Amino acid sequence: MQDNTVKYILTDRRYLARLLDQVITGAASFIILITFLELFPDDFLYFDILVFLIFITVLFVGITFNNILLPYVFHGSSIGKFVLRVKIVDKTGHTPGLMSLVIREIVFQVILNFGFIGILLLGLTVKDNQYLHDKAAGTYVVRI
Repeated sequence: MQDNTVKYILTDRRYLARLLDQVITGAASFIILITFLELFPDDFLYFDILVFLIFITVLFVGITFNNILLPYVFHGSSIGKFVLRVKIVDKTGHTPGLMSLVIREIVFQVILNFGFIGILLLGLTVKDNQYLHDKAAGTYVVRI
């Protein structure tokens, strides 16, 4: 997808959009967690395990919603990408399919789980300014 009219996004807007998405998802997860935990007494036998399981579940659902479903429904933009005026597209310039977005997010999360090495791997670019998770999914992030 090498086109002179397409403005590829490499670093600053991508990272800021992802950071904004993570902050929104984390804050929403925390609010939902606090609200839900009000239903249980503090002396509930497995309260700590319950807190952990609920938080992880809500966070997973939030990440899935914000990084997969929103871009699918709203033409390639999550909340952070919309605010920073970038979007995810496929090689034809259209909104990627649901499976491409799922692959993109899974590869991103796997790479991220390698810590500092994962962040370095994530920063590697290949042809057409795609990061590794974009290359795996056949997607691009462009300015709108």
